[in-house]
Amino acid sequence: MTEERRRARSYRSPSRTEQARRTRSRILEAAHRLFVERGYPATTIRAVAESAGVAVPTVELLFGTKPRLLTSVIDVAIAGDDEPVAVLSRDWTARALRKVASAIWSSFAISKS
Repeated sequence: MTEERRRARSYRSPSRTEQARRTRSRILEAAHRLFVERGYPATTIRAVAESAGVAVPTVELLFGTKPRLLTSVIDVAIAGDDEPVAVLSRDWTARALRKVASAIWSSFAISKS
């Protein structure tokens, strides 16, 4: 076997990446709808998978647990997108928190005067 064949080749497919993004989006949309309609306790991973048209292992592979799925649904609801960056790790969140902290500090300083 040649050295070239032994090395692992990287595989990148834009169409596969887009398909995976659409699948993740369908799961998040289904989970959001079911959490709102049924509530968290009554929503199962199986129901989310069926509603999204995927297998249970697909949901588990992408999100792991129901609490992690809910966290992702909340992140999308707050941030408005499905980027793999938690809401509290985003630049705009840090800026907003600094503004809130500054306003609180200013309010505190004014009330002490």
